[in-house]
Amino acid sequence: RRPTKPTIRLHSQLTLCMIGDQPNTHVDLMSHRTYLLLALAASFLLSGCFFSETPKFAPENGVPALGEGGRYQSYQRLSDGQYKKDEVIVVKRRTDGGYDWIDEKNEAQRISFHAIANGYHVVQAHEKKNPAYAYAVVRISGNEVQVFVPACDAQDKSMLLRLRVTLNREYECMIDRVIDPEEFFASVKLGESTSKLVRE
Repeated sequence: RRPTKPTIRLHSQLTLCMIGDQPNTHVDLMSHRTYLLLALAASFLLSGCFFSETPKFAPENGVPALGEGGRYQSYQRLSDGQYKKDEVIVVKRRTDGGYDWIDEKNEAQRISFHAIANGYHVVQAHEKKNPAYAYAVVRISGNEVQVFVPACDAQDKSMLLRLRVTLNREYECMIDRVIDPEEFFASVKLGESTSKLVRE
């Protein structure tokens, strides 16, 4: 059984983000820690992802969406709607308003949560590559975090252009020119949840 798409292939040993429905075309944009950040959402064929070279949200303005943090069991969603258990992630609150997400290899990635409309939060992840920032959307309910990775090719192209999204390739979406990131992420089609985290 394969995980649902559209989503991002974020395998622990594979660091790429394919574009659209071209399985042999890829952009080396993601590390294993971004895999954690986007909450282990996985697929064999990927749709375009949202990235930026500079942060669209001020990290110091992040909200404590996960309190002081904790241990979370991650699950990836399969095509039949069932969830498959994946890595355990340790989340630690940072003094700068963000969090460190720490994988089973004890590698940490810096992320921050930013509230948008209807109870959702954008997750902004800092990556030591270019583009330096990647984005996901989460909905938090009690001890469960549902993760969404909005697919660029699932969006209305006229909306993307109106909000000043740059399509560097076919559905490789850069959002550096987006003026209002809260409006932008509140406007995109999220699709189905690609994975979830459950606090232990």
